[in-house]
Amino acid sequence: VMIEDYISSKQKIDEYSGFSSFDLEKMTNMIVYVTEKTKGVFTTKLNKLLWYIDFLNFKEYSKSISGSNYVHLPLGPVPDDYRWIIAVAIEDGLIEEEEVVLSSESFGIKYTALVSVEESFFSDKEKKTMDFVIDYFKDYNCNQIKEKSHEEKAYKETKDNEKISYKYATS
Repeated sequence: VMIEDYISSKQKIDEYSGFSSFDLEKMTNMIVYVTEKTKGVFTTKLNKLLWYIDFLNFKEYSKSISGSNYVHLPLGPVPDDYRWIIAVAIEDGLIEEEEVVLSSESFGIKYTALVSVEESFFSDKEKKTMDFVIDYFKDYNCNQIKEKSHEEKAYKETKDNEKISYKYATS
């Protein structure tokens, strides 16, 4: 609860939150939904999927699902304070993280769901949006989805650590 209070205190209901108040429970359940449906996902891809889901939902229904602010980071758009949010999901026993060796020089953090998503937590429209984005990017690896996000106007027209307005979802 303290994490949600901290994040909420930094965020307003405005163009950077998709005109929704930040909802930690909704965000952690989005993470469970994504990790369950993908059968496990690495950090970079997870963050891009969350961004595409919230922004597509805003484009279609004029409202984000999570109310999260997203920021421009070198690997692409990510939920602001995503490390805290993921830590809460792990601590609450919703997901687990695993370090996966990708090569002799690199590794990644993979997240998998420990619980089944509570489907009634989301509206049919929200589930439709999440399923569409997950399906659209199902064959993308972390690098491919990162590159795709870098081509988006929302990313191109913002700078490092700058918040990304949901208004880009409609352009």
